[in-house]
Amino acid sequence: MGVRIEAYAVDVPALVDFLAQPVGSVLQYVVDHGTDREAGAVSWWEPDRGPVRAVPGDAVLRTTIPRSASPSRREDIPNPASSCDLFLARAASEHVREESSDALRSLLRALSGCTGIGFVKRITSGYRRWWIGSLLDFTEKSGLLTPEELARFALNWQKVLRGYKCGSMLPHAEIDLKSFDFPLIPSDDRGLWMGVWTEDEARFMIDRLGRILTLGPRFKAPPLPEVGIAPESDDDWNEWVHGMIREFMTIGDIRGFSRLAMVSFIDS
Repeated sequence: MGVRIEAYAVDVPALVDFLAQPVGSVLQYVVDHGTDREAGAVSWWEPDRGPVRAVPGDAVLRTTIPRSASPSRREDIPNPASSCDLFLARAASEHVREESSDALRSLLRALSGCTGIGFVKRITSGYRRWWIGSLLDFTEKSGLLTPEELARFALNWQKVLRGYKCGSMLPHAEIDLKSFDFPLIPSDDRGLWMGVWTEDEARFMIDRLGRILTLGPRFKAPPLPEVGIAPESDDDWNEWVHGMIREFMTIGDIRGFSRLAMVSFIDS
């Protein structure tokens, strides 16, 4: 599959309030309001027991993995929202903070497809990273941004890339989970690197992307020879980068968020 990027715009206070509910209530919400049985399912891991999965339109399911050679056991959980089960009754925010980044990604992916959820919106999903190098290469050569703006512009993309190359030279930056201002930081992201733009950072990026588009840019493959699977022709490159910019520009169309953040994930 290769390295792929996902990104979500979230209203931070609304998400925090939602995750103050018990795990069982959050998972039941996904079951009741999710619209995609496969991509919209949430799979969380219950320590010392096994996976608990919320499948839209179906149920909250627990698969108990025994310590002996006995086969695993799958069961539907009745009334998870009111359950006294220790895992289901704990605050969902506690689980998200104590687990890996995949728990948060699974939840945001599901909530972005739930009816009645106005505080999580999918920005992009499933695309490779080389278009970022193309954008950075054009932006640097255009001279549009001051050196300070260009450094900030590149750093914000590095928060998405989390150490991955993109086909364009990037300044050195040490970025880890401690770098981000976000109240729901997981305990680790070793298998799925996370990135965060604050509202100020997101607004800065949308403004600069808009300025870049006023130049009528013609994008092409970035200059370094490391580029992996990507478009072959200049026309396809140009169309790809413009399309990705449009996806991120939708952040600027969001209204009603009291505190915006953009949360991204990249396979590590």
